[in-house]
Amino acid sequence: MATDFNDAATWIGILAVVSSWWALWVRRRTWGHYFEAGATTAVLLLGLALPIASPYATNTVGRWLFDITGIGGLNTVVGNLMYLGSTASFIVHMQIRDPAIGRDNHRLHAVLKQKLCLPLTLAVNIMLALVVMSPRTEGHMVDLPKVDCGPWLMAYWILWCATGVYLQIYLALLLLDLRIDRRSRRWADCYLVAVLFSLIAYVMTVVVRLYNDHGEEAYIWLIGSVAVTVFSIGTGVSWLSKVHGHRRRAAVVWNSPQENRIRARKARVHTRELREENRRIRDQVERDWQVRLGIPELDASLGDQRADNRGEPPLTSDP
Repeated sequence: MATDFNDAATWIGILAVVSSWWALWVRRRTWGHYFEAGATTAVLLLGLALPIASPYATNTVGRWLFDITGIGGLNTVVGNLMYLGSTASFIVHMQIRDPAIGRDNHRLHAVLKQKLCLPLTLAVNIMLALVVMSPRTEGHMVDLPKVDCGPWLMAYWILWCATGVYLQIYLALLLLDLRIDRRSRRWADCYLVAVLFSLIAYVMTVVVRLYNDHGEEAYIWLIGSVAVTVFSIGTGVSWLSKVHGHRRRAAVVWNSPQENRIRARKARVHTRELREENRRIRDQVERDWQVRLGIPELDASLGDQRADNRGEPPLTSDP
């Protein structure tokens, strides 16, 4: 039964990686988009964090990092930090979408520096120091989640989970504000589901580390993979809906060449009618001023005679 559950967790992890890379492919044109680059970066970090932190990367990426640094389990540490970075990147994305901030970079930097950069800077440096100082990782090639936690590693896991919970709660508050908008409510609900699964995974990680129950690692992997899958699919489908919405609006505006010619002909006729109407109005205004000023109207025949004497074409011509 445990083997079957481990296999199921592995397949869901593969599904999470595939969904994240699918979302990256869908959002490949958003890297230069001011309002969408943060979400795409979050998906990229998730797509890298899962394979790097997985047990299958211990003998590849973990071995390579161990040969360089002499510290075991660094692949898990790198994956954990990428997971925090993805949440932070999506928080930046949400803050940019906040109407109160928008493109005000000074206010955005002030908010992120206080609520995001400072906690992450302190937490990441302390976590790295705890891993380096632990005797269970120094000089030993280990899979970090399967190592019995001493005081240093226990402090590392507690600090990582506390930082992750803080970021997830911060993100949940931003999503609840976004949910007020009806147009974004569906996607906000999707991201809130991913946040809920992430919070459960963090809590389970602390409990498992406290009791050193390595048999429950598959549950953590399963719940975390579900969170990544929901988030990746949500970002991908959200962008597709925006693209298709723009295409539908463009299809409504677009006309065939024949319709464009008809519209141009009607516009020219309308312009000609407007010119004739303006000419009639101008002539009427001139006649009204002549009457007000007592200027007699010019006799057409007299005007034609004077024009003939000057060698000019007459004002009127008989057919």
